[in-house]
Amino acid sequence: MPKRTLINQTIQYILERQCKAGGFCFYRLEEPNGSDTFFALAALDLLGMHIISDATIRFLQQSQKPDCTYDNLYQAFYAIRGLRLLGKFPLADPRPYIETQIRHFPVENATLETQLRRLNLLTDLCEDLSILIPPKKRESMIALILSYQNKDGGFGAPPSSLLTTAYAVSCLKKLSYPLTALKTVRFLRACENPVHGFLNVPDMAPSFLEHILAGITISYILKYTPRYTEVCHHFVAHCQSQNGGFARSPGGLPTLQDTFNAIFTLTLLDKIKQMC
Repeated sequence: MPKRTLINQTIQYILERQCKAGGFCFYRLEEPNGSDTFFALAALDLLGMHIISDATIRFLQQSQKPDCTYDNLYQAFYAIRGLRLLGKFPLADPRPYIETQIRHFPVENATLETQLRRLNLLTDLCEDLSILIPPKKRESMIALILSYQNKDGGFGAPPSSLLTTAYAVSCLKKLSYPLTALKTVRFLRACENPVHGFLNVPDMAPSFLEHILAGITISYILKYTPRYTEVCHHFVAHCQSQNGGFARSPGGLPTLQDTFNAIFTLTLLDKIKQMC
């Protein structure tokens, strides 16, 4: 994790982006949204700070529509997970909505990466809400994910990419699939790079923060120790701007999502070091 001074700067960066309505907005206008609010709360949680805000609770609870549904799965995830970080719940039981999303998965005409990202959110919410995925649906989800695996052990269109592979491995873990059967470490090692830490696709630079996070996430799940952990740490550290926030690359524009990604990456790096 960053030093205490840098942590305080990051906390200040996040808190300065809270709106009067209770939510957060990374560009500091009174336009709060669910994603920025979740990423702000999640980053603060990782940094050991827990805010108490009735306005934030109301903002997230109001994401749920009168019929107890949400505009989309992403809004449901941000609201439910955000409230969980605050020790609160939606105003009405969200499980029927999530169960409907399970029945309608996969979504027609969605890209491969979108399907896996949605499934990653769905399986997270199933764990949070103690929702059991029916066995046949679980088997079909696993089959769909495995159909995206390539000969190099990664997952993708093709070609394989770290981002798609991270979604796939994370989903398979939550679906209780035996990860040792994947042989994905071979692809992970091919994506390691002594300059960037990880590349999204082997031998294809440059790299961005989300690629480092994907590589570290896969490493943590598969209990693999990356060869260039210090390079990864260095890359993330240089994504931090003077105002305390993090961008997806050094010198870029900080956002709340990238700030969460950076803090989460550093947290996982610390856990991997402890495993060694």
